[in-house]
Amino acid sequence: MKKRFLAIISMVLALVMSLSIFSGCNLITKDAEKDMSQVVATVEVVKKENIYKKDMIVAYMNYGYLYVNYYGKTQAQALELILDNLVDDRIIIQNAMKELEEDSGFEKNATGVKYEKYDVRRYLTEEQLVDAKYNTYLSINNLLDSYEDEEDEKKSNDLIETVRTAPANAEKAREKLDLEEKKAYIAEGFDINSTTERVKAYTKAIKLFKNNGLLGDFLTKKDADITDTEYYKQVLENNYESQLLNVYEEYISRDLRDISFSELSTEFANKINDQEGMSFTEFTTAVTNASESEPILFSAYGNYGYVYNLLLKASDDLVEKLNDYKKEHPSATEAEYIAERREILNDLKIKDLRSTWILSGYDFDYNTQKFLNDYALAGDNSISFVGKVNWINQGEYTQKVENGISKYYINGKEDKKYVPEYNANAYEINLKDFIDYYINDYIYGGATTDNSGLGNEYYGMYVQSEPVENYQNKVKELIFAFSGDDGALSKDKGYVISPNNSEGFIESFWEAGKKLLAGDGKQGYIIVAGDTAGSSNAYAGYFVLFYSELVNKNNEIFKDVEDAEKLTKYLTATYGENDWEEKTKNLLDNWNDLEKEDTNSYLYNLINSLTSTKVSNGYSNKKTNIVNQYRYENKDAVKLYEKAYKDLLK
Repeated sequence: MKKRFLAIISMVLALVMSLSIFSGCNLITKDAEKDMSQVVATVEVVKKENIYKKDMIVAYMNYGYLYVNYYGKTQAQALELILDNLVDDRIIIQNAMKELEEDSGFEKNATGVKYEKYDVRRYLTEEQLVDAKYNTYLSINNLLDSYEDEEDEKKSNDLIETVRTAPANAEKAREKLDLEEKKAYIAEGFDINSTTERVKAYTKAIKLFKNNGLLGDFLTKKDADITDTEYYKQVLENNYESQLLNVYEEYISRDLRDISFSELSTEFANKINDQEGMSFTEFTTAVTNASESEPILFSAYGNYGYVYNLLLKASDDLVEKLNDYKKEHPSATEAEYIAERREILNDLKIKDLRSTWILSGYDFDYNTQKFLNDYALAGDNSISFVGKVNWINQGEYTQKVENGISKYYINGKEDKKYVPEYNANAYEINLKDFIDYYINDYIYGGATTDNSGLGNEYYGMYVQSEPVENYQNKVKELIFAFSGDDGALSKDKGYVISPNNSEGFIESFWEAGKKLLAGDGKQGYIIVAGDTAGSSNAYAGYFVLFYSELVNKNNEIFKDVEDAEKLTKYLTATYGENDWEEKTKNLLDNWNDLEKEDTNSYLYNLINSLTSTKVSNGYSNKKTNIVNQYRYENKDAVKLYEKAYKDLLK
């Protein structure tokens, strides 16, 4: 079996499944190749270029099915949109070559190969040409992978279970190949016969191409392979053109990328003024949806703040004990019940909930038992999986992690097709050990809880006096590993706590959140019981609330400050009197080339947003003007032949 699915369907498989739309209807005639070669439109900006029926089908296979599956379009509407896109793309591509050809300063034929005028390859570097071919090979291999996975899934008897949510934007790390490595990948060709399942996958792919009139010379050429199919040629051409469009966007947006400190100051002041003028409803919505790129910088409605929630959830048997006590002691006082609840919850056990990550093939280092890349929020300081992991199909294989990429070797040779299979069982951790090690030691380096002045509903509280290194990522990692509150997994800053309104929260959670936020800037925690026994048991156990952020911390620095000085005040408060100018200059000059660790700031996101908007709007306006020029002003540039494709619209 190639890999475990655990209710995950790849996007590539979804694409392939959607293609059945063409095999069971009247889109394809008996003479498919001839039918697919009909011209449906012509475009002439610098040369006459045909758009064929097969182009519409390939486009549908690549992206058009999304119009039907996700945007509610009919098949006919989707295909009409595709034809419009194909015409517009041809206009833009031909115009791009025209402008690049006429610019004497634009370097052409950089590879040394003398491509003809208006050949798309003429305007690409060697690296861009290789990238286009590499992406073509990769996409077709992915297509074959998806069919092979279908065969594997048929043979699998694995238990289907829900995979635990992963951190936002986490994805499986892929090796970044250099130019020579990409050339080597292309030279390897397509894997079409390594296993019985692979042969079946290859047969399915060829059948797919045949049914859609995309075989090209495959049947007539001796020793033909996938590169002889029309599908391959179309995908490769599309990838060349995609590279050209990137070149053209860069070409026409060079002067749009630069922004001044004055522009940045104006944009920042506008955001502050917008937040100062928010209604209460607008403010609460903005607080709930705040992000790194759109933070709350000013609060006119009190000490709102965010807290992270790690729910140490009680098991069903402990919940049953809580309910039984209430039934058996109907006259018990609240204090008596709280004391009994504390005794019952002392037996609470916590388990690592990331076992499905391992089964699903997320980045995992078997040697250290740690997750890798964006699954490991705290990087090298991340916590190992708390349990037993068995490498089922290890045999003679060894794993090495190089630059965050897992590689597998057998007899000293790397096997790039090998996929490890694991099973995983999490250990139980008792409440006291969990708090001592995974909270006090792991995050704070040996903190101790303080229950003085707190009621019995609180297990303890800790206030941190100094900033903790990697604090937020460590907290989030604990939440993803152990929290029984699924809602907390999708909240980057945590839950919003209002100073005056507990709506939507258990009262004890809200009160604890307010206590925690009272220590502004103190990266501490508070632990409170979350008993809902007798109604919903979803939150029975202990809430561990970690300090995240107080919303109105910047109010005073903007008081009585002119708009032109607001950004300066913010930067001074953020980076210091002596460092803010150098930091800002570096970001303004180099923001597009900075590594990931340099981009986790509001200032970077503000620059990025402003610059990206200017570039996007400028490029969009340019393209609109070009399309209008050739579609509507010069009506001879585009011709449509509806008879050739009307059968697709039925």
